[in-house]
Amino acid sequence: MIQSNNTERTIEHMRSMKLYGMQKAYQMAIENHSLANLTADELIAHLVAQEYDDRKNRTISRSVKNAKFRYPAQVGNILTKKLDELDPESETLADEQQTPSHVNIRGNKYYQ
Repeated sequence: MIQSNNTERTIEHMRSMKLYGMQKAYQMAIENHSLANLTADELIAHLVAQEYDDRKNRTISRSVKNAKFRYPAQVGNILTKKLDELDPESETLADEQQTPSHVNIRGNKYYQ
């Protein structure tokens, strides 16, 4: 899609100011032709909300990366029972073969 010079300049300014969430939301709004349906305050609210969400997500991603967890977690390995209901002698993790024997299901103690 051909964008106007003003639109390209706006996107470049957002990129240079590191407003990546806002830039992505603005580009999507242009591509979907949804700018005409939004008032100025709705557009600003949408762009600011997307930037806020993007920054929070990048913060979480960076924190997880910097935490250097020993074992990566997967959604399939998460237990759905309450921790108070678990009995360490009878309950096992979702995939026992992939889980080291020293990991406690309660996550706070180690045992063999």
